[in-house]
Amino acid sequence: MKLCLNVVVVYIIVFFPRAFAQGRHVLNDTLMNHNVIVDDTNKIIPWPNSSEPFELLIESAWSWWKSDNIPHDKYTGHPLYYFFPSYKPGTPTGNIWPATPASMSGWLAQTAAAMFAYNGDISPVTDIALPLCKYVLANGTTPPNYVWANMPYASSDPGAPYFQGANSSRFGGHGRGDGIHVIEPDKSAEAAYGFVILYNITDDKELLTAATAIADTLAIHVRNTPLSNGTSSPWPFRVNALNGSVVEEYTSNVVEQMLVLNQLMYGLVDLTTPLTLCNGTTVPRGVAYRFAHQVALEWQRDYPEQNGRWTACCEDVPVDTTLTNYNSVQPINAAQYLITTRAPDWKQRSEAIFDFVKKNLIYTDNLPGKHSPAIQYGAECVSEQKEYLIKMGVHTGRYAVALSMYSQAMGGNQTLEEIAYRCYSWASYCTQSDGVNLVGPGEQDVWFRIQLAGGILQMIHALSDTARTPPPAPTNHLLLSLPFGVGSVAKKVQYKSAGSVEYTTSGVPSTDRLRLSFTPTTVSAGTTKLPQKDNDQCASPGCWTFDSKTGVLVVTHTIATDVSIE
Repeated sequence: MKLCLNVVVVYIIVFFPRAFAQGRHVLNDTLMNHNVIVDDTNKIIPWPNSSEPFELLIESAWSWWKSDNIPHDKYTGHPLYYFFPSYKPGTPTGNIWPATPASMSGWLAQTAAAMFAYNGDISPVTDIALPLCKYVLANGTTPPNYVWANMPYASSDPGAPYFQGANSSRFGGHGRGDGIHVIEPDKSAEAAYGFVILYNITDDKELLTAATAIADTLAIHVRNTPLSNGTSSPWPFRVNALNGSVVEEYTSNVVEQMLVLNQLMYGLVDLTTPLTLCNGTTVPRGVAYRFAHQVALEWQRDYPEQNGRWTACCEDVPVDTTLTNYNSVQPINAAQYLITTRAPDWKQRSEAIFDFVKKNLIYTDNLPGKHSPAIQYGAECVSEQKEYLIKMGVHTGRYAVALSMYSQAMGGNQTLEEIAYRCYSWASYCTQSDGVNLVGPGEQDVWFRIQLAGGILQMIHALSDTARTPPPAPTNHLLLSLPFGVGSVAKKVQYKSAGSVEYTTSGVPSTDRLRLSFTPTTVSAGTTKLPQKDNDQCASPGCWTFDSKTGVLVVTHTIATDVSIE
């Protein structure tokens, strides 16, 4: 955050100090073009033959992205991910399927910020993520005079240089691609979350203004009970932005909306600015934001968490009138949010969500339709949605992140640690030798968002969650949480020498996790030397802990944003 997040628990990448089984045995079996590698327990481990396999995967996947491997649109000169959701390697153009400009800009912003923290190179932010976000703002946002104003479009016709929703009839109708002038409010919020992240790094006011305008629209249009209920969500899944007519009433996803409202409520914007709500009443912006957040959190508790209607997730899904095409994306994200913010009864609620995912989207072997085995070489593998039960790396990785978060929040659980490690390991096979990240077995297309989420962001989690190599680690890395969280981001990073790291976060309080190639002796926040503790109970101005077995440093700082490590 730009300023203090006083009431939000900061989510950090977690670490489990445990010894996994050793050994490396190559099987004749192949998984996503790699020979399967198992340890002495005959369970899957990452495929790279390296003491730091996840570090290798991160750098390989990002190198592929930034090395101009992605073809450029012949009309605009921009990379294909501006205008297409995916492409087949070796072909010059993208697949004819609805583009996803809003969520693409959000995910690229998160990835660029994470890589900046990871290696200190600012160019992913300034040269890759920022231009896309600016393009979306200039060419793909609803006008100020629309009923749903200033909202980035979730979908677009493939190849179209201007975004205004996709013509659904091109993709079989039934709402796929949304339709012209139709938005998905949760995807607009996803873009806004990315805009805030980039603003925190660059101080670009246009991004903050855009994110605030999106949040204002969300706050103005939130629907409280009884308008939100078991068949209508606080924000509709699809709505005609021009005239306000609802195309699809229900989505279980309210996490992105809560994230951006949380981001903006603490010091970034003027909370006294009046907003006129849909019912005609005028209230201060802060009141509207807090109310919208409360409505969303309570609705999630009372409806999808109770009835299991985790439906309507993707831009290309048809309208689900039966609310039965449940998915894994939204419940896992919801569990992460509950754990992150320590919401009321977060333990029991998160466990119930994990049980739902296991029952409906992991152990699917006996369900009808096309699917793949639930347990593969000891890994619990996750499907995206009921209507397509093929196991996918990005969803399996997301599940691993959530289990890791939960175990750390509970003080450590070896069973969950083991499951998460095997899930990360299985997901690693989606990354090919050249850095391309595939969806999963049987899928050879490159989906740009999955390259970012599965190939890079989740592997950054894996690097920290499964760290087991003692110092010296190969290199120093600041591992800040960006795939999911409400904490500050790295604003400046300097890896000054093999034994020195300096960085600045966008706000405090902040808890930061690093992997070091040296043993630190001094950690300072501003001019204050922080005390070393043997636990994570810190008083102001902060403290630090270091695990000498793994080289993982955790720094908590509550007053100064500048941190130096020697």
